[in-house]
Amino acid sequence: MTMRRQIESLLRKAEANTGGYCSPAVTILLAINTLIFILTLFFDGGAFGDSPVRSALWASDAIFGGEVWRLLTATFTHGSVMHWFWNMLMLFIFGSLVERHLGFKGLFLLTLIVALLSNFIHVAFVSDNPVLGFSGVDYAILVAFAAIAPRARVLMLIIPMPAWVLAAIVVGLDTLRYIESGNQSGTAYNVHLTGAACGFLAIRGAWLIRPFRARWQQAKADKKEQKLAFDQAELDRLLAKVSAEGLQSLSKSERNFLQHFSQSQRANQ
Repeated sequence: MTMRRQIESLLRKAEANTGGYCSPAVTILLAINTLIFILTLFFDGGAFGDSPVRSALWASDAIFGGEVWRLLTATFTHGSVMHWFWNMLMLFIFGSLVERHLGFKGLFLLTLIVALLSNFIHVAFVSDNPVLGFSGVDYAILVAFAAIAPRARVLMLIIPMPAWVLAAIVVGLDTLRYIESGNQSGTAYNVHLTGAACGFLAIRGAWLIRPFRARWQQAKADKKEQKLAFDQAELDRLLAKVSAEGLQSLSKSERNFLQHFSQSQRANQ
């Protein structure tokens, strides 16, 4: 059995043994976060301390010095056990449904977009303080979950409520906290809100790209029509040339055109 098949088998077993919660992409994200967190424990400098590993991975203004990997690695780095635990719990609870909707690659793409965008906005425009943690992606996943299944019953502490209510409360509270504390808080509320916006757009944002998609499709159709018109005009010219001067009068490029045109016509039949 190849390494790839072994990994796929382990991922399927993890999904089956957790009742579907640990879907393949969720399992890999949980593993990456956990492995990096364990690594930081060996070089622990205290909660959110300046440990060698953590400080090499969190997002800071060092990205403008060429250390651009921090925009991504910061998302998978945590400052304390509880920081890691709550982020992984949210991923475990809400991630599988989002993965089933967006697909394996789709969830990773959402994670990548949130990581790069939210960390860049925080460092470049909002605060000079370093940022780390998976919470921006968690907010994206929570809001995406609520957009997919707004009436799904979830628990906030011990209170059951629809998913859209939970998402509204969480995002609303963070918005108020950000307005109140701005950049002075130790919590990167702006990263949470950026993630929430990305999660909503991932599920409900088709209307934003629809006009651009229509323009692109029209431009593509126009280009195809222009090419067909050019090919037909060129074909008519070459047939007239052959009729008047014979096949030997065609240049190499003209012969290649006729050959390619003939092949494309057979392929379309």
